[in-house]
Amino acid sequence: MKNVKTNLMLIVLGFIVLTSFTKTNTTTCIATWYDMHGRVGASGVRMHRDSATCAYNALPMGTKLLITNTQNNKECVAIITDRMGNKTPNRIDLSYKAFGNIANHSQGVVTVKISILK
Repeated sequence: MKNVKTNLMLIVLGFIVLTSFTKTNTTTCIATWYDMHGRVGASGVRMHRDSATCAYNALPMGTKLLITNTQNNKECVAIITDRMGNKTPNRIDLSYKAFGNIANHSQGVVTVKISILK
């Protein structure tokens, strides 16, 4: 029963995130950074700390995103090459380089606006 409730909750959260994109093509969420240099991500692409990539659950692999720090308006373009855990519906993990383009790594967490690039 617990798994059914959890799965239903994840489906509803995913629907909410996807509908927020379809209305405005943008959404706001929390961004963190991670360094998995040398490991292979969920897409099969080997991670490199100098590549502008990200892990995100709500959009397909290979989607290009424009990520804007809401505090300083710095921007970067990142490509989704990895996935995150199921308990992170409103978060994006940026590669070391992508996060460094919009914020200082010592901040660790920033609020960002995500726009889908076509």
